[in-house]
Formats: sequence, structure tokens, C-alpha cells
Amino acid sequence: MLEYEVVKSGSSGNCVVIENIMIDCGIAYTQIREYLYGVDYLIITHIHGDHLKDTTYKKIRKFFPNITTISNWQVSQKLNGDVDVVIDWGESETVGEYTFESFEAIHDVVNSGYVFSIEKEGEQYEIIYCTDSRDFSNAPDKEYDYMFLESNHDENIINAIKNPRKKYGYDVVKNAGRHCSTQKCLGFYYMHRKHEDSELIELHKSERFYTGGN
Repeated sequence: MLEYEVVKSGSSGNCVVIENIMIDCGIAYTQIREYLYGVDYLIITHIHGDHLKDTTYKKIRKFFPNITTISNWQVSQKLNGDVDVVIDWGESETVGEYTFESFEAIHDVVNSGYVFSIEKEGEQYEIIYCTDSRDFSNAPDKEYDYMFLESNHDENIINAIKNPRKKYGYDVVKNAGRHCSTQKCLGFYYMHRKHEDSELIELHKSERFYTGGN
């Protein structure tokens, strides 16, 4: 079994730790500092502030210089090249004991999903991580033991909303289109689970429109 913790996931900030890998640092440094002592790799999925908090990243680089940072070209550009490994969509790169494969997570900026394997106690586990994507159509078509996936909202609730701007002050339906629904998340899970015990970890759940699926 893998050790993981969803430190935070949602529009107010994102950070997930899987064994010695941290994915995203979109929250305050004080909230993640204790985890960094066991982290060797930091993956940043995209440039949005709830996934990449500039002040947090600077402190990580200052106080934990041995952590290897992995991301895409747009994140590297935003950070003035201060990224150790850049992996473009459709490419894979071996970094330390892992081989990370990157794919496009469809969003309004350059957003990367990742597939990698972790060997632990003689077992090999296949992992996929993808959030802030409207679907998983670009994800590698393979079977996984652990799936960390966007499960933002219930399509039935979104589709039933009338006059969303008047009710909520913004276009809820349009905004939901930038994020993956629970229905799509579960569909991918059941089509790609390696076995019945494959674990789904739902991410970026809307406080208002998520009703629970797993």
C-alpha cells in the first residue's frame, strides 16, 4: 500500500503528497513545511496560483534545495527557468527512481497530468494524477492502481441550474466546463482500474456542486 495525503485540494489551494513526491504547492509554506522533510520530488502541474504559490515555491527552493522540481515549459517560464526537469506533453523522463510521463490536462493554461510507477516492498504500483482538466481524453490508456483525479461537480446539478449569473453572480455552467465532473471521473476510474481494489482519490471537489461519487 502506498502512503499518500491530500494536504489540500480545491480552488483555495492544492497540494498532494504521494510517498516522497509532492504535487503542487498552491498553499502557504507553513502548511506544507512538515511534509518537505520526506519529499525528494516536487511536481507542479500548471501556473495558476492555487497550484503554484510563488512565495511558497521560493521558500522550498531556499530551504530544501535538494528537492528536484518537475514541470512543464510554461511553469518554467513563469519561474524564470528555476525548474530542474521540464517534461512536455507526450514525453517521459526518468528522474531518480521514477519515470514520469506527461500528458495534456485540458484547461485554459498549459496544464500537465502525470503517470508514473512506484515500487514498494516488492510491489509495483501504477499511478495517474490529473486535476483542473475538463476530461481525461489525453491520459495514457492503461490500468492503474491509484488514480488521483479531478471530480469537481455533479453534472445533474449543473445542468439543472437556471439563470446561473443571476443566482450565483457568474456563469456556473461555463466555469464547470473547465473542470471534470464526477460522472466523467468515475467513468475513467471504472474503465482503467487494474483491479477492484484500485483506489480513486477524488480531487478539486466543489464545495457547492460536488455531491459525492466514490
